Amino acid sequence: MLAVWLSMRSHSSTVDDVKAHEYRIITKQGQVKWVCNRTKLLKELSKGQAKELLTSLQDITEQKKDEQRKDDFISMVSHELKTPLTSLNAYIQVLQRTAIKQEDKALDNVLGKALKQIRSMTSMINGFLNVSRLESGKMSIEISSFSVKELFRELESELHATIHTHLLEFEVADDIYLKADRDKIAQVIQNLVGNAVKYSPMGSTIKLRYELKNNDVIFSIKDRGMGISAEDHEHIFERYYRVKSQHMGSIAGFGIGLYLCKEIIERHGGTIWLNSEWEKGTTFFFKLVQGQ
Repeated sequence: MLAVWLSMRSHSSTVDDVKAHEYRIITKQGQVKWVCNRTKLLKELSKGQAKELLTSLQDITEQKKDEQRKDDFISMVSHELKTPLTSLNAYIQVLQRTAIKQEDKALDNVLGKALKQIRSMTSMINGFLNVSRLESGKMSIEISSFSVKELFRELESELHATIHTHLLEFEVADDIYLKADRDKIAQVIQNLVGNAVKYSPMGSTIKLRYELKNNDVIFSIKDRGMGISAEDHEHIFERYYRVKSQHMGSIAGFGIGLYLCKEIIERHGGTIWLNSEWEKGTTFFFKLVQGQ
């Protein structure tokens, strides 16, 4: 408990600013408990003198157990769903090749739509698995130096092959080398592009670019979609959060893509944010230190 108390003091530095932190503790009886402490600085007499704090401790052990059970369930179900989807994907590809050889355009079109739905569901399942790995601390960050220009070229080829409903514009600048997890950064960009595709009208343009500013590499993905209202900005990166709108009834998703993006970028020591106006489109940015 001493460590909890010291943390309370160190994390409360601004008057009226409420801080919440979670801790795993072991009781005198040897039980493992989770507690959440909320601390508010009421008064700082003067520089270097004692602070007046208001603090509370809440036992959140059951809440943590519920979260763990939910994560375990999601992980189990996701793994069970991936196996038949992989087989189904292979079978449909075989049928599609046969349809192409027989020049059966109608069947080829139907099978192409089926493959698209399978890819969409596989992507969703992978998202749940990544959340489960993230929450359990099993998502690792593998740092290496790579060419951002080369990454953009590869993503341009891959995304053009899978996205036919929107125009993708890649603005490739001078080559920049970045020290980060290449696959995870690619995943963030793909998630943000997928988000733009879902929430912008068919036929509209999605622009991707990067630039070096001081020692920061800044990426941006811009769409011409419905935009995000101001009240949703502070929640948009929360797990399972979805913008509530009458225009979104038919849009699939569980609100995990942006949460994963935020977690990946922050684990790189970077930041992610957005600029958006309702019905005027959205631009997502993320920034990484080039030489980290």
